[in-house]
This record gives sequence, structure tokens and C-alpha cells, in this order.
Amino acid sequence: MRASREEYVKLLLEKMKAPDGGYEEGFTIPGTGESPPRTARSSSNLEKNNPLSLHDENPWTKWFASVDLRKTILQDVERTFPDIGYFRDSEVQAQLTSILFTYSVMHPEIGYRQGMHELLAPLYYAVDYDSIPDTAAIGDASLKEFCSRAWVAADAWVLFVSVMNGVGRWYEWQESKTVVQTSALASHVQLIIPSGDMSMKAYVAPIVEACNLVQSTYLKRVDPELWKAMQNAGIEPQIYGIRWLRLLFTREFDMHDAMIIWDGLFACDPTFDLALWICVAMLIRIRNKLIPSDYSGQLTYLLRYPTSQTSSQFTPETSLHHTTLLLRQALTLQMSPSPTTGVSVIHENKNLLNIPVEVPEPPPPPVPRRPRLSERGQSFSSDSLPSTSRAGCLSHRKQLLHCISLVDERPVTERPPWEPRTRFEMERDVSDMHALQKKLGDSVAWIVDTLLLDEGEGTPDAQAKTIQNRKREALECLSYVRDVLKGTVTEVEEERLISEEESKRRAKTKEQKDKERAQAASREPPTPNFPLRRLPFQLKCGRKPYQRAAHKIILLLVRLKDARLQPRCCSTSYSYGSRPALFIFPIRLLLHGPSSASI
Repeated sequence: MRASREEYVKLLLEKMKAPDGGYEEGFTIPGTGESPPRTARSSSNLEKNNPLSLHDENPWTKWFASVDLRKTILQDVERTFPDIGYFRDSEVQAQLTSILFTYSVMHPEIGYRQGMHELLAPLYYAVDYDSIPDTAAIGDASLKEFCSRAWVAADAWVLFVSVMNGVGRWYEWQESKTVVQTSALASHVQLIIPSGDMSMKAYVAPIVEACNLVQSTYLKRVDPELWKAMQNAGIEPQIYGIRWLRLLFTREFDMHDAMIIWDGLFACDPTFDLALWICVAMLIRIRNKLIPSDYSGQLTYLLRYPTSQTSSQFTPETSLHHTTLLLRQALTLQMSPSPTTGVSVIHENKNLLNIPVEVPEPPPPPVPRRPRLSERGQSFSSDSLPSTSRAGCLSHRKQLLHCISLVDERPVTERPPWEPRTRFEMERDVSDMHALQKKLGDSVAWIVDTLLLDEGEGTPDAQAKTIQNRKREALECLSYVRDVLKGTVTEVEEERLISEEESKRRAKTKEQKDKERAQAASREPPTPNFPLRRLPFQLKCGRKPYQRAAHKIILLLVRLKDARLQPRCCSTSYSYGSRPALFIFPIRLLLHGPSSASI
């Protein structure tokens, strides 16, 4: 333990030192908390050791690359577990960044990859949770040294390196360089012949192989029905498997449940092969949601794993957490990968988690949209249109899809800073800004009018005192408007934009205007109820609902003042006074029916 802590300090001091012998501001030595001493330059050649030099051997080039790498790591660290306040602390973020940077420079074949910060964060949290401050009064010196809070970063680095020894292969992105063995003879004589298949194979990343193994081999062996449903839907295992395995399920479960799974992984299998069977057990647990769903439905369940239902079934009486059950099922499937074992896991989920065994029926397909009628009463489609019309329809459809802005369901605090906001959010912000500007404008207008009030020598004392009080309130409101414009106020309080007296006066004025508007509306003459006149032509009411509705509409139209329906041609049109009654045609369409040949 002491050797590993000293090794971490040595590596950190070596990798964080600038070519001029200095360190970044705020950097401290782990374990002591002191700032490292500044050392002299190793070389006085300014042509090479110069931040502005373009020489190929300039050490500042490597230093600037490491600075950029630390900035990239810090961006990911700042977004680590946004719902946990512990990881918002700047000191914790700095320590996590230093650990990840040290690992990346010590393992250049892997480097730093997105997702490593979510593996380190629970380890650092667990070590810090069990740490003991140096000022604590504990008699056992060895325990105090073992759990020293000053060495939390060094201990977390050791644990992270151990975890990455098993998980690091899932972060590999390029083929490793093979070492060619040579014989003791001359260079043109090679007697060492490699055994095995000599054919050339394309490089496949280990994470892709692991994902294919989960779905195409393990799942097919224990649950053929679920495998067939996912294959028919076209689900690729890399879509969900890369995140599940690289992050060790920290996105699918909360940190407390994920750490329970980690305890089982660390205790049972240091090679992390059990993680593949945990993926299989997770798929079997949501099989009732995956089998009846289509591609989009399965993708939604896989990328947003439904853990709320399983978490709610856990009670202290059962003494078996749903993640502990998941570990037990994964071990069972690993030891006996067969359809019988898969069925036993399904029934165990039914008994302990109340998950039904029967797969629900798939939802019915959407009802096809009723085709519109052309002017001749015939339905048309895109196939009956000319080629130019079809192209126009497709182009308009694409433009419409581009114009639609989908609303992001995630909170703004959980989104990466590089993701742009949607059009809906921007329009909403602009609308809110315009409303705020109007409120501030009304407030400033009242403030200016109040400050321009005259309190001359001829003004009575009581009135002059009232004017002074109003001006003082106006100045307070003006100060609040200034704070709003500077951005120091997040939520604007409308009652602070104007005085209480002005607010009451405006409310009273608004109430009076509403009352006057209601009185004016009540004084409007009522619509006369004219007697129903006999139509100059026979109106026959049909049996269908829309024909009866049209019959009632025409009877109501006759009640209007000076409404006279006179037939010019009994099968073409009607007139309303001297103007053509355009609104009569849809009613006539309802009377004749949509399938009439006379339309």
C-alpha cells in the first residue's frame, strides 16, 4: 500500500511538471497537501526548450498536448453523475482529472476514452466515504494510516488500475502491435513458424466481439424466443452492449445498485467475463417488453433500461435485492447455459419480482388514414399523380420534417454543452425575453413619470411628503430593474417592479375596464328568432347521421334575417340573396352522400 502510494506521487510529479520545471497553479502533492518545489530547467537551449519554438524536439509541444488532454478529461468529469452533489466539488473534480490523466499517459495504447470517468467516480466515492481524517482521535495507528483521507486519490488510482486490467480490453480501439520473434541465425533465415491459422483476418475490436457473444451466442442458447425477436427487429448488440459493458451498468442502475453489482463482479470474476452473463440476465428480465415491440420500441427499452419496476418490488422482508438476484441469475446462466436454465430464470422473476411469464400480445397496427376524395369522388394516391407532383410532395414532406423541432426530454443540466438547443426551446426563450422586456419597459416608464413629479415651493407639505415617498419607491424599483438587467436576479418578482400603490391602481383600472366590457357586451341586441319559413323546395332528410346534421344546419340557416334559399337549378347551386351561397355546397355534399355520382 505504501509503495503504491509513493508510486502514484512519483508518476504525478513527473507527468504534471512543465518543461520549465513548474506546475499548474493549485497543484498539491497527494498525502502532504503541499505545493511541489520548482526545479531548474533541464536544458538552456532556447531553440528547442521554448514555448514558441517550432522545433520537432521541443518539449513544450508534448506539454501543450497534455494540457489539452486534461481539459478534455475535465469536461467529462464535470458531467459525472449530475444528480449527486458530491461530484460537483471542484477539489473532487481536480483529483479525478489527475487520476485519469496519469492512467492515460501510462497506457498510450488505450489512452483516455469517454466513459472511464464513470468507472473511477464510484471507486473514488467509496474510498472517500470510508476515509478517516488525520485529526480523528483513533488509537489504532495502522487503521488510521490505511484509511487516511490524505491518500484517497492514490488509493482510488490503485483500484482504478486494477479494474482497468479487466475492463481495459473493452476500451481498445486499434490493433495492438505484435512482437515478431527472431531466431539466432542470420536475418534472412527464420526457423520460427507461427502455429495456427495463417489466413489474414480483419481486426475486430474486443468490445464488438463481446457484444456479439452476448446476443448471438449466449442469449440464443438460453432464450431462443427473445433472440429471434431481437434478430427479426434488426437490433445490433453494439447499440446497447458497448455502454453496458464499458460503464459496467452505471447508466442502467443508480450508483448504489451499480456498486452492489460491482461487489459481485470483483468478488466472483476478476476477468469480468461474468459481466457478459449479467447482460443476458438483464435482457431476460425485460423480455416481456422486448418480444412484442418493434425496432423503435426495443431500442427505447435497451437504451433506457426500465429499472423502476424491479426496484419497487424489493422489500426488506425478502432480504434479496434485485441486483443481488441479477448476479445470482448471471452465475446460474454461466454455469449452465441452456434453455431450461433460461426458463427457470423467467419463473424466478415471476415469483420474486412479479414479472408475468406470459408474453403480451403485440399492439395492433395503426389504423390506416382514410383517403381524401377528389372533386370526382375518387380517391387518389401518390402513384396516380404525375412524376413532377410526386417529387413536389416528397420535397414538401422533407421540408416539413426539417421544420419540426423535437422536444428533448432530458433536463438542460444533463445535456452536454455542445448539444444545441431545439427550435422550440429557442422560440420559448425569445417569447419569455420579449415578455420580460415589456414588463421592464412598463416599470421604467412608471419610474420616469414618478421621478419627474414636481415638488416645488408652493406644494403643500403633505403632498410633498407623498411625492418624496413615491420617488424613493421608484428608486428602489429602478435598483431592482438594474439587477435584473445585469443578470444577478434569476426569477423576476413582478411586485418589485412597481410600487404597491401603483400595483393596486393598475389592478383597479383593469377591473373597471373588464366591467365596462362586460356591460357593453350585455347591451348588444339579441338575435331575433324569426319564424321558420316554408322552403320553396322539398328538403328530404336522410337516415345517415351526417345527412340529419346537414338537415338541421339548413333549418337553422333559414332562421337568419333575410335568409331566402331560392333554387336556380335544382342540381347545381343555391343563392343567398344576390350572392352565391358557397357554404351550401358542403351541406349539399352531406345530403347526397360522399359516394354520389352527381358530385
